[in-house]
Amino acid sequence: MHFLFARFRRGIYMSETIRPADPLTLERIFKAAFDSRDPNDGFVRQFLRHRVPVHFGGMSDPFQPAESRYRVTESFLRVLAKNQYPVVISTRSTLVAKEPYLSLLKENQRTVVQISFCSTRGRVARKFEPNSSSPNQLLKAMSDLSKNGIINHDSRRS
Repeated sequence: MHFLFARFRRGIYMSETIRPADPLTLERIFKAAFDSRDPNDGFVRQFLRHRVPVHFGGMSDPFQPAESRYRVTESFLRVLAKNQYPVVISTRSTLVAKEPYLSLLKENQRTVVQISFCSTRGRVARKFEPNSSSPNQLLKAMSDLSKNGIINHDSRRS
């Protein structure tokens, strides 16, 4: 549902064509926001300067199967880590706990990862979320993130 909603936002039409986002655009936006201190800049630059967290996964999962091919989330996480910019990631995928994502999340000390699932019982979860990772796989991913200081790392860093 979130993916369809995201596709219809701001006049984007329904299409089977996948158009990956351009991480160079994000780099240009960051550069413009931090090179200029004009108080009349647009709200995006002002939000960036105030370090308002970026939320990946609010409308569609940033670790969908297409990520393995296009690696857009990886590219964006590189830019965010380079700038130590706060990011919140919401996902139902175990890919978040695998390389190179794990290293990028460790590099950015201002990252919060949220993993959600509907049940800890596999049979129930498969009925409601047949295309999601199993609860056991998600719990293992959470454990891997925790062992690497990703989950709850706000409590150990200033």
